[in-house]
Amino acid sequence: MRTGMMLCVVSAIGLLSAPAVAQSARSESKKVEPRKGSAVIKRDKYGVPSIYADDTYSLFYGYGYALAEDRLFQMESTKRSSQGRAAAVFGPDYLEKDRDVLTNYDPEQLRPQLAALKGEHRLAIDGMVAGINARIAEVLASPQTLMPKQFNDYGFRPEPWTDLDIAMSWLGQLLFRFSDYSSQVSNVTLLSELTAKHGATEAKRIFSTLRWRDDPSAPLTVHVEDQQAGRAGVPGRAFRPPELSGLKPISPAAGAEEARQSVSLWGGTGPDKTPHSSNSWLANRTKLIDADAVLYSGPQVGDQVPSMIWAASLHGAGIDVTGSTYPGLPYFHFGTNGYIAWGRTALAGSILDLFQEQLNPANPREYRFKGRWVPMTKRTVRIDVKGGRSETIDLWSTVHGPVVTFDDKNRTAYSKRRSWAGREMETMFAYYDEMKAKNFTQWSAAIARKSNNQSQYYADREGNIGYIQAGRYPIRAPGHEIQLPTPGTGEREWVGFQPAADNARVLNPKRGYIANWNNRPSIDVLNTDTLLWSRLNHVDAITRQFDARDKMTVSEVWDINRDASHASKQHAYFVPLIAAAVANEPANSRIRKVADAITGWDGQQEDSTKSGRYSSPGVAAYYQWMEIALTRFFERDVPKRYLQGCETGESALNCERGQPLGAQVMYFALAKGQPGNVTPPHDFLRGGDPGAFIRKTLAEADKALTETYGAEPAKWLAKTRVKDWSNLSPAGVPWSSPEERIEYPVDQQRGTMSAFYVFRDGKVTMCDAVPPGQSGFVAPDGKPSPYYRDQQDIYTSFGCKNRPVTKAEIDAATVSEKKLSF
Repeated sequence: MRTGMMLCVVSAIGLLSAPAVAQSARSESKKVEPRKGSAVIKRDKYGVPSIYADDTYSLFYGYGYALAEDRLFQMESTKRSSQGRAAAVFGPDYLEKDRDVLTNYDPEQLRPQLAALKGEHRLAIDGMVAGINARIAEVLASPQTLMPKQFNDYGFRPEPWTDLDIAMSWLGQLLFRFSDYSSQVSNVTLLSELTAKHGATEAKRIFSTLRWRDDPSAPLTVHVEDQQAGRAGVPGRAFRPPELSGLKPISPAAGAEEARQSVSLWGGTGPDKTPHSSNSWLANRTKLIDADAVLYSGPQVGDQVPSMIWAASLHGAGIDVTGSTYPGLPYFHFGTNGYIAWGRTALAGSILDLFQEQLNPANPREYRFKGRWVPMTKRTVRIDVKGGRSETIDLWSTVHGPVVTFDDKNRTAYSKRRSWAGREMETMFAYYDEMKAKNFTQWSAAIARKSNNQSQYYADREGNIGYIQAGRYPIRAPGHEIQLPTPGTGEREWVGFQPAADNARVLNPKRGYIANWNNRPSIDVLNTDTLLWSRLNHVDAITRQFDARDKMTVSEVWDINRDASHASKQHAYFVPLIAAAVANEPANSRIRKVADAITGWDGQQEDSTKSGRYSSPGVAAYYQWMEIALTRFFERDVPKRYLQGCETGESALNCERGQPLGAQVMYFALAKGQPGNVTPPHDFLRGGDPGAFIRKTLAEADKALTETYGAEPAKWLAKTRVKDWSNLSPAGVPWSSPEERIEYPVDQQRGTMSAFYVFRDGKVTMCDAVPPGQSGFVAPDGKPSPYYRDQQDIYTSFGCKNRPVTKAEIDAATVSEKKLSF
């Protein structure tokens, strides 16, 4: 058995006998009795459907049907990838990914929660399933015209849906992507490698520098003057040596296996791989000239063809909502009901821990818990493989949750405890009930039921704006080290959960606006093992525009998007440091020329002449310097595998793009002694002068730039980075056919979509852009839907198409209508 493997083929294990028949990765749900009803689907000129019905079941029947018309292949991809069933239709290349998915979560544990659904929630999910299946039946009856081409390209057919498929699609697109990631095991690996290189004492200093706990200058969403509730309120120590009491080391094989699984499931490992690209901003009358309240929503959930986001509206049975959501969710993740509007971004609040289990030397499927050896729970699952042999695997769990990594060498295993486990359906339908809230009190009550970690945004027709840090946050035992795994022997179990009312929140802040780009919620929320907040945060690209004006028009608030989307996420922080370092250099020196190119650049990454190259030489100069500076800064002290640049799935300290962790650590050192800047315990400069380091690396950058572009700085015009809409889903499985991939010549670092809600005089207007288009349907003959790519230019030009909200607006915008009777 290979050291570090997290699961085992049954035939390789003799510890426990396998059942005669292994459970398939898919099992049947209870059959839903058919109902009678009707729904009407009205589509506008962009193909966006508005669904009307008199009862909940019929309303969601129409919703499921319309969704399947537009996104049937993408729904099937999500359903299968979230349940570990991708290999059955996409082939052996996806077998390992299926193993990882099933190791991480058991879909069958949702059965009791689904069986307990009642009333409106039950009707909504049943109606949605029935509507999806009605469309599938039509497709299977007329495949020559209705079968999406992608099914033919990949050689399979859609299968009927169940309530479990809806639930797992929700988990796959929301909880698994944004609320299930941890760096605790990768942090143990980093600490082990640093210890081998430097010894225990110095390793702890380097580790605490790389994984700082609290930068008091990090930008906040809830400012100190507004904070009324929050955790503890006690500032943390900026740098704290890791507490290793009760933990065993991790072997290189187990660390490598954890990293492989992390790349498979989340696209990378380490804090840099935590989602941190969504943004949102709001303003009220304090800041606005011509509106009562506005909410901009720019969720970055991936750029795919078709979009990861689907738009619609629902009308009837007490619901009157216009918005958008991920394909397959039984509610609108973003939207308005006329009374309020809502949006959200990812938040790296800590709602899970990895527990290091101590294994019995006599039986490695027993673990030590509260003074005795406890047998692990085993489940056996069969994974079907298209074009290959099916595989039967044993998967294990402890009292804490699924075992995700075994470290055979050290006789340990790592299991995952989630605060949201057992509350998945309550959380999903809290989103549903949010759609029906009509004021901040009702809205915050729905948010309080959500167990996953998110930042939530609110605006209403009374002119109020608000923010809540959602999530069910564990109260850990004394001595807990949040950046490392927890000993699983029972001495450091969670002791409870923080009341939802104590999560950071604000209603109508004194500044008149709220801005977030996955930054720190409030002063008392400290860094965990995932996203590490510091002074360097791209939310400043938003707040500096708000702070530049006493009052703003609605148009000016919208235009924040254009500036922020092209802004470098780190350039502004290093400009004064570089300028100071070359202040005494002659004006004609080569170092000064590189510095002038960097400091003379406004930080906007644009191609104004459409030449395929950035307009300013500062782009090439800055990123060339950053790449060299980061490599020189870290190369003496960290293992080489952490210096592989931006293209690796591992957390790379010398990635120069975005807002990487390495740049933040280097900023601490180069800004040493400046007011408000923290001083790390480890000096990567080894006593050297920051200015001298900057000048030396500028000289290296000049050499590299001259070799690439020539000696004249005016010619240092880098090729633009393209924006890529992929045919693979964020889970790494086919989302459309390969030829559907789209490239746009200049990257725009912004949300998957843009949505804007404006409240005036008690009414709301809404506009959005969801590229490439509403529909992902491509006919068997290759002809795409007319709504396949008609929003691409709207989005890339920072436009915003109108979304009809009222019945009169919807009727006026309707270009086609379909009545469903069942």
